[in-house]
Amino acid sequence: MRIVLGSGSRYRAALLHRIVPHFDIDSPDIDETALADETPTSLALRLATEKAVKIASRWDNSLIIGSDQVALLRPDDGSTEKVLGKPGNFEKAQQQLRQCSDQSVIYRTACCLLNSATISIKPFMMITFCTLTSSMTRKLATTLTKNNPMTVLAP
Repeated sequence: MRIVLGSGSRYRAALLHRIVPHFDIDSPDIDETALADETPTSLALRLATEKAVKIASRWDNSLIIGSDQVALLRPDDGSTEKVLGKPGNFEKAQQQLRQCSDQSVIYRTACCLLNSATISIKPFMMITFCTLTSSMTRKLATTLTKNNPMTVLAP
């Protein structure tokens, strides 16, 4: 059975390659706009599932992996959590790093495993909490000048 990563992300491909040496990649190209009143958890799970389902229509007898991640800034002052979108450009990436300095960031990472032979769908969620110190955000800011991470969630 073939393994297919339903993502155009070079970062996700690099992560999967650590544990699976051979797999195919197929970018699902779906609309990732949140629905009205959709929670970050629901958004990530829905998008991961939609990606896997779209890719499954193109790959017979394969294990499809769809994934999506939503990052939330949780200010230490107790104010409302803010969704951090993909920055899109260097200035916005720097702004996100400044916002995250000495703050808590929650990553909600959803995956969906879909067996295209049986149409068995197994979505799951991983939640990661981290606090970015000012020294960490300075190091990440240096990374911005070396890489092009404008299409990934900060930080």
